[in-house]
Amino acid sequence: MYFYRLSYLLSLFDIVYLVYYTAFMSPSTGRRPGLTPNISIRLDRDVYQQARVASVISRKTIGKWLVEAIQEKIAREKEANPNE
Repeated sequence: MYFYRLSYLLSLFDIVYLVYYTAFMSPSTGRRPGLTPNISIRLDRDVYQQARVASVISRKTIGKWLVEAIQEKIAREKEANPNE
């Protein structure tokens, strides 16, 4: 009797998971749509601290601050090398 209840709960969990997964996850990536992926990057501690301080001063998250910094760097390089 106990095993039957346990198997019923597992199958109920599986059904709930599948409903959630098919309703809220993208079929191609398995992520929720509209969210950017999380990535890991390695930074020198000093560079990280400088970026963190700059992001706090500008009242932004470090992720948003880094995105803006990367976009500015790409724009500067395009201006410096318009042929590429």
